[in-house]
Amino acid sequence: MSDLKVYLHIHGVFGSGKTTFGLTGPNPTLIADVEGAAMKAKAGGNKVLWSDWDKKSDVDTVVYPTKTEQDLQDLITYLKVGDHPFETFVLDSLTLFQTKLKRELQQPNQKFNPDAEFTFHAWNRVLNHMLMQAEDLLSCVEPNANKPINVCLISATDREAHYMRPLLEGQIRKRLPGLVDIHGFMKMERDKDGELHTILHFEPSDLVDAKCRLWQIAEANTKGYIVDPTIKEIIEIINR
Repeated sequence: MSDLKVYLHIHGVFGSGKTTFGLTGPNPTLIADVEGAAMKAKAGGNKVLWSDWDKKSDVDTVVYPTKTEQDLQDLITYLKVGDHPFETFVLDSLTLFQTKLKRELQQPNQKFNPDAEFTFHAWNRVLNHMLMQAEDLLSCVEPNANKPINVCLISATDREAHYMRPLLEGQIRKRLPGLVDIHGFMKMERDKDGELHTILHFEPSDLVDAKCRLWQIAEANTKGYIVDPTIKEIIEIINR
């Protein structure tokens, strides 16, 4: 294979460059915009909302405002069919999407009650739905997909107890890293000259929840992190 795609999950503190990183993949890019920030992001080139998109027009990024689980499921179904122009798909963010999913799945077909108990069965529904969506996206990355595509999932980081882990509730936080190629932690850091850089840690440590199953990335970045990473760079490394 000389055109392998990547499946990434990136978590980081607010303002660490996650959205910008998500928009550094091969274009055209389709972004499921849960947070409503994609149109304001620095990267992504020429952006247009899905509702304004002329499918014949030449754009870099198509932004799909994602408010419900059905919105995301429609996009996944569309990508699985394979009749689309996109090279990269981004979900920004999984953290806020989980919050929206909890509202929908607390009591299916009933109005959300913030004062009601969130039961064990409700948590199981949230986990099962998120796993199904994550696995469906994995099927879009694999070489035997109708049209393989790069996928980047973005989450916030929980910094409690000085350990950087994804800000996701329940078992999905433990299960998701097993599905992706890189489960990385992103932060901003200044070099000795005061220049600000984005750092992507893919090697786990006592402080960072991370994982990489791409040996090419580990060999090319022996310190366990990438400075000013892009999705294009990661793709190029694994396809050398």
